[in-house]
Amino acid sequence: WAAAGYDALGRVLTARGQLVEGESWLRKAMALRAALGAAERSNLATSQVNLGLNLVSQGKYEEAEQLMESGDALAVESLGADNPLTLQLRSLHARSLLIAGNFKKAEQILAEDEARATRTLGADNRTALTLRQLRATALAQMGRTDEALKIHRDLVVRLPAVTSDASLELAETLAALANVAQALDLFEEARAASERSVAIYSGIVGPDSLAVAVAMQPMARATVMAGDYAAAEPMLRRMLAIHQKVTGLKTVPAALTQAYLSIALSSLGRGEEAEREARAALSTTLSSENERNPNLVDVLTALAMANQLNGRLSEAETLNRRALDLRRTLLGADSPSTILTYFTLADTVTQQRRFDDARVILIKGRDDAIRVLGADHSVVAKFRLALGLLEFGALRPTAATKELRAALAIQERLFGRDSSEAVQTRFWLGMAIIGALLTALP
Repeated sequence: WAAAGYDALGRVLTARGQLVEGESWLRKAMALRAALGAAERSNLATSQVNLGLNLVSQGKYEEAEQLMESGDALAVESLGADNPLTLQLRSLHARSLLIAGNFKKAEQILAEDEARATRTLGADNRTALTLRQLRATALAQMGRTDEALKIHRDLVVRLPAVTSDASLELAETLAALANVAQALDLFEEARAASERSVAIYSGIVGPDSLAVAVAMQPMARATVMAGDYAAAEPMLRRMLAIHQKVTGLKTVPAALTQAYLSIALSSLGRGEEAEREARAALSTTLSSENERNPNLVDVLTALAMANQLNGRLSEAETLNRRALDLRRTLLGADSPSTILTYFTLADTVTQQRRFDDARVILIKGRDDAIRVLGADHSVVAKFRLALGLLEFGALRPTAATKELRAALAIQERLFGRDSSEAVQTRFWLGMAIIGALLTALP
């Protein structure tokens, strides 16, 4: 009973963001259960997994993974692989792998256990649905966003019948759906899903809880990505205020929020403020003891934008190249996030007037985007537009016309003929056509 109390207290403290104090109590629980011997083997597995989750939140990935592996083995040995508690503990292991950026291993565990849970408990069992939701999150991080979107949409329909219209599982799934929709440029769906998630979390754990700040992340990111920086700023500041109140700003989730605030501030032309937020985020992320943390990439991108705005182009390029290398390592060369990094890098190189280098980078990004996302994706239009403008500026109007015409066709299909994107591209296409005609004159 004492061990159970220690474990419960440690989990509560961890959930509240008091990670060091939570770790202390979880270690006491684990030590006591280990001393109690064979009768406590399944509970020892639980203690190891709970401590592992705490350590992951502190960035201590190596020790956390060792504990998780040990907890998995103990649970399988003492309870059996098909036992619901074993499946639950392995789902927590997968969560820790997602946080640590080991998406491939997380997906492998979740695929195995989802099949096992579906077979033994039924397709609509809560455990099976939770495993499916986590697997979709892993798929999204691996660049398989279309698969992830399909799973999350299905879960949003299924979960209310199994849980309720305002369950934590539904709130978590809506937040995950918002993240995937945002990655696919489905900004309205991302905002709507995030708003529903925030509303559910607010009703269950309160409007100033850490869960609300985390659930607001995709809504704020979608607002940033949609270019509505003025609307994004107050959202991000509210999130930071929650982080400050609950856990302080020296945590990775707070650092990620600072990074997106920095991006918004850079886009609003407030370079000094943007750089201050980005450097604070970088300091926190680097101190998390492991540069494999996927959040570091967004922080590097934010700092690169601030440096670029403040005229430090060489430092911005170095940061963007570092972000590209990390995304290749963590997410793979075919991840949409990796491909988009080529666009950011090309912009930095262009501002240094190294147009041939920028052209090579944009062609690489365009070709990868076509191969991975399809020729009609908005990201392809983004690369084609940038490449067309670069060719136009380099006095190659025929090449510019080809890229701009292709970009316009995509934009008209996706956003409509009268959208702001299509109108802007149509203007530059007209200029390129005129340039090509003038070039052809004797």
